[in-house]
Amino acid sequence: MASRPAFHQWTKSTTSPTSYSRTLATQEFMLSMLNDYARGHSCPYLGVTISVQSSGPSAAGFRAEDLQSRIAQAFVHTRWLHPMVACQIQDRKQMLYKVEDAVDVAKWAARTVQTVESQSGWIEPFSKLSREAVLPSEDGDCAFLYLIVEPEQSGKSQIKQFDLLLHVHHGLTDGAGIRTIMNEVLIGLTSPKLGTCYIWGGEVERLNPAALDVSIISDEATKSVAAMPREVGSIANTSGLGSEEPRHVLTTPGSSPSRR
Repeated sequence: MASRPAFHQWTKSTTSPTSYSRTLATQEFMLSMLNDYARGHSCPYLGVTISVQSSGPSAAGFRAEDLQSRIAQAFVHTRWLHPMVACQIQDRKQMLYKVEDAVDVAKWAARTVQTVESQSGWIEPFSKLSREAVLPSEDGDCAFLYLIVEPEQSGKSQIKQFDLLLHVHHGLTDGAGIRTIMNEVLIGLTSPKLGTCYIWGGEVERLNPAALDVSIISDEATKSVAAMPREVGSIANTSGLGSEEPRHVLTTPGSSPSRR
């Protein structure tokens, strides 16, 4: 099989601020169209319930005033590893990633990590968001992470149980990918010292290619795809972030995990 060109390459902008963009492959284009016209049916969600239990004399849980900050830091950690969570879909034809400094990354996390109170865990917010949430948002964001706490928990000094709900534009990831994203959030939450020295701009090396560009296809199919318009030029499924199962477990020093 002959070597073939990449049909949807990431291209660096020639102006400041720096950004990277590529055209959408067919599957990504179709998912973007569905997102606009069949709201709630084309954006993956993943909810997890998290319990923290102590295995020693120290108190288990997270301080209420620190929890959202810790989760925002975990989402920043996730962006460093998987910058696709901060990509934007523009005009249903293009994927865009803006290279930002630490200050702007913190602003992104402040926009995309939100706290919600609910008596029924992540199920109730999921039901509401699946009907009402629009991605991309007015700011162009295509991934949101919701911290969900029960009202009685939010008033306690130590929160021992809470939920997380991840909502991502389907053009950025598939079902396997959203599990990997959540897994990285949980790793970042249990390891608060991770990524204290990010050098922003280096994460672009981990921007996902279109699935077409990494798929094994025949030379005949390659020639057929090459003749198609770029925004509808893919015969492959959209690229995901991986297939690793999430660990719905959190531990703090001196704590044992509790699985839900």
